[in-house]
Amino acid sequence: MWANIRTHTTAKAAMFAAANSVPIVGVIYWDWNVFSLLFLYWVELVVGISIAATKSLFARRSVAQRVTYQLPLYQLLDKRGGITISSKLPPLYLRNIPHTVGVFGWLLVVWIVVGVVLLSDLGFEMAISHPTGIALAVVAMMPAQVHTVWRDYIQQRAYEEVATIDIAQVPARQTLILFLFLPLAGAIDAAPESGAVLVVVVALMKAGADLYGVWMDTRPESKSYLLDRIVATEFETEPPATLRVPDGEPETRVLADQRGVLAASVETILIGFISKIGLALLLIFVFGLAVRSWEILLLSGVAIGTIVAIHVATTYLVYGTIEYRRYGETLVAYDYVLETPQWVVHTGEIFSPTVENKIVDRICGTATISFNDGYGDNAATYTIAHVADISAVVDQLSLPIYETTVPDSNRTILVASIVLASVFLLLPIGLVAAPSVATGDAVAILIVLGPFLLFTIGILLVSGLSRI
Repeated sequence: MWANIRTHTTAKAAMFAAANSVPIVGVIYWDWNVFSLLFLYWVELVVGISIAATKSLFARRSVAQRVTYQLPLYQLLDKRGGITISSKLPPLYLRNIPHTVGVFGWLLVVWIVVGVVLLSDLGFEMAISHPTGIALAVVAMMPAQVHTVWRDYIQQRAYEEVATIDIAQVPARQTLILFLFLPLAGAIDAAPESGAVLVVVVALMKAGADLYGVWMDTRPESKSYLLDRIVATEFETEPPATLRVPDGEPETRVLADQRGVLAASVETILIGFISKIGLALLLIFVFGLAVRSWEILLLSGVAIGTIVAIHVATTYLVYGTIEYRRYGETLVAYDYVLETPQWVVHTGEIFSPTVENKIVDRICGTATISFNDGYGDNAATYTIAHVADISAVVDQLSLPIYETTVPDSNRTILVASIVLASVFLLLPIGLVAAPSVATGDAVAILIVLGPFLLFTIGILLVSGLSRI
């Protein structure tokens, strides 16, 4: 077995060495400069980030919940089960999407920053001064990448032993290396007499870093070695335990109301636009209106529409595909698309059941029930979300709930909240429309005051609509 491992490792190292030899040949025989070399590594990095992000969706292990950085689409973190795209591929786990978008999204941001710095120094024309050679080098690097994914990750079932954060090690290392190469570019450009030698040294350092990664992949203790050094915590946990569903057919089936589920996506959309990226896109859209630029409006509008579509799909995947079943004294939330139970609770373990006063449910005539399976910090919270006819659902699922009503409507509170929210909303609109205020000043003021205005408007609207 060890002989096979050594043979495979040697073959993989040879492929990476051959791929990295193309830039060295380019420097020696094709007169590549350091900027062409860095541009090549910059293109290679985005390819590596894309491949690693795709791999991370299939990772079987979970990431520890105590990793507390803010994640997009966090509603999918507790989603059990996966989608089988092909019989030759492992399941794609929806619970990996938040970490994939969060971790690799930040790597892409760093990649863009490095690209802006690189291209601002030399210009796009100089970066692609050797387009044929750069294209050849990029193509030469692909076999090693594809071989690693198919042989190690898929055929050898490495996806069973890694989490999303482990897969991020390679692009994180490559990003760091490229970032460290940027100061060297200036030094090499300032010393043309020794530039060729230094460029070859840079190419050899990059090749050495790739071979070091191949060597680290053979060490079981190497997982999470980079990010673990930075934050000093264990990321990886076992995959969620398989839940046992009682045998036989359920006595009762209750589906979520699709109108209520789709309406609930409004909440996740608003949360998405409260984020830094969401606020930035809204400000860019407002700026496009102010300067009457159709290009800015089109690009920002497409980005905003994409965010809206993603959050609608996320809400539907969390709530819209769930069937609540009762097997005697056992309740099961079953995802009929993923064919996987999401939670299983004995009716005797239900504590503190309440009907939540959600705005979406008040508007759509649906209801959301939440309860715990015990008391204290170790108690888990479960939700039966957006179901129609709350009284019938309580009877069908034998829930120990005796009060199914929510606070009565109060139009006075609703009108007052909307009026106050409109006043705060008119402030940024008036600021942008005022001819006496320069566009740059208006944008700067909105960047500073925008989050506070949105927070205030949101609180007022939530307070009013909760009594609709």
